[in-house]
Amino acid sequence: DGHGMDRQGLLDFFTVYRSVKKGDAGTAIGRHGIGKLSIAAIPEQTGFSVFTSTGKEAWQASMGSLLAEEPVRLERVEPVPDSYTRFVITFRKVRSLAETMKKLRQVLFQYVRFLPLKIEIFMPEDTKDHIPARWEVIHEEWESVTEGFFKSFHREIGGRHFEVQIFLGNGGHEIYQHRVFITRKYNLVFHDLKKDWSIPHLCIRVESPDFELPFGRHCLSNEEILGPLVRMIRQDLLPGFFETLVRYYQRSDTKLHIAEMEALSIALCGFLSDAAFPWMNLAVFQLADRTRISLNRLRDWTSITGRIYLADEQSSGMDYAFFNAPVVSSEQAGSGLTVLKENFANEMINLSASDTVIEAPPGSVPELSDQEKRFEQNLGIHPNARRIQQRDDEDSGPALSEADMQRLSGVGAEVKEAFQEVGKLVWKVNYVVERDGRTPCRNRRFFIRQNRVVLNLYHEEIRNLVELSVKSPFLASLAGHWAVAMCLVENRQILPHLTPETREDMMVVDGMSKLDGGPPRRTGRFGRPGAEDEEDTAFWNFVRNSRS
Repeated sequence: DGHGMDRQGLLDFFTVYRSVKKGDAGTAIGRHGIGKLSIAAIPEQTGFSVFTSTGKEAWQASMGSLLAEEPVRLERVEPVPDSYTRFVITFRKVRSLAETMKKLRQVLFQYVRFLPLKIEIFMPEDTKDHIPARWEVIHEEWESVTEGFFKSFHREIGGRHFEVQIFLGNGGHEIYQHRVFITRKYNLVFHDLKKDWSIPHLCIRVESPDFELPFGRHCLSNEEILGPLVRMIRQDLLPGFFETLVRYYQRSDTKLHIAEMEALSIALCGFLSDAAFPWMNLAVFQLADRTRISLNRLRDWTSITGRIYLADEQSSGMDYAFFNAPVVSSEQAGSGLTVLKENFANEMINLSASDTVIEAPPGSVPELSDQEKRFEQNLGIHPNARRIQQRDDEDSGPALSEADMQRLSGVGAEVKEAFQEVGKLVWKVNYVVERDGRTPCRNRRFFIRQNRVVLNLYHEEIRNLVELSVKSPFLASLAGHWAVAMCLVENRQILPHLTPETREDMMVVDGMSKLDGGPPRRTGRFGRPGAEDEEDTAFWNFVRNSRS
């Protein structure tokens, strides 16, 4: 039902790379005059004919394959009907007619279903699926998405005009021009970040007359236009759309699918986790008591407690109310568990791990005493350990054996680098309990999690070290050194790449630094301490009560 073509228009039509449009050329579907070549490119094309009338003159032409080298003959038609154009294109059958028409319908539906015209396609009887013959209409309204789950924005960036539609569905990200589909190859949220992250159920369509297309039409020749566009979508339009969704999500009569909303929100928290985004405040993460909490609230809570627990769903008798820190369920919607593990990698304690022990929740044990706090202050590597050098004069430091002197002379860059890494560890003392958060753990002297080393005050040997540390500053340094040596030498999970020799060298240097300037020992018979030497007595009592 178009304007039709006169003789010159028909000649232009049969000329490749020439496309003459009437009216506003900017609204035309074709641009380059090569659309007819797509017909010729289809295998087994055998016939092509056209009849066209302007209402004043009418013409027809026919031929076989468009790839044949036969001339095109135009014939005038009388009488002249009203204006219209009809094409008849013939293909040799290579599959059933039902299968062929089904494929053609899919192509039409993908590319031109939003055009402001009605396309009818005859679908023959499908005997395989028992579907009768029928006519189908290829057409959809541009803004046909259910109200409330759809939002349309009109924006201008640098003089270029865009219409952006955001809605829930399965359509992915699509680019259109004049309502004709171009491509879905671009990620319209993360394109400028060079990320191909997928956000479930989020659909985006962008329509613009300012997209520039190559002959293939399946990509953009001005892709640089996408950078400012996707930043606007990510930082402005997407939060606005999400706030609209939240209003429906919180209504009792909403038709919004809750599972879709939660999966969308959780994925956004994983990829766009700035606290200012609205999805960060939606309670979609499940706690062990089946209540829900937002990622922002979890962050605030964990910043106070310093930890977050991952529940053991197989332990039916565990009382999570006893824990004075968030306990999240391992059963999260969508990618929720992955998002939680990534956000709290350093704070999360997995209660389902078979060998897990934890620090006693605050309030379940006495607060640390002053002597326990003083002992904790002496843990870690002494600051002077990184600067100590081999000493030649006997009076400037503690006496060293020949073996120690020889070992110290070989201390090199490896040990110095190891000191830098050990310096990043956090050393603590606390009461360590089993997974239930109540039962004292008495068989582990310490444990390490991430960059934190926790010495267990329930263990007898750690208690002995605490008692030793209160005798004097000298013995406090000795106790701190002993505790660090015990951890670094025995536990290879602490900086596992360090060799045993490096660990021993570190302890020699740390010992020299911590004991440097300590009081001379008074010894009695057989080199044992005299009764008047309280420090020596405390030291030997500790040695007797400790493992060698």
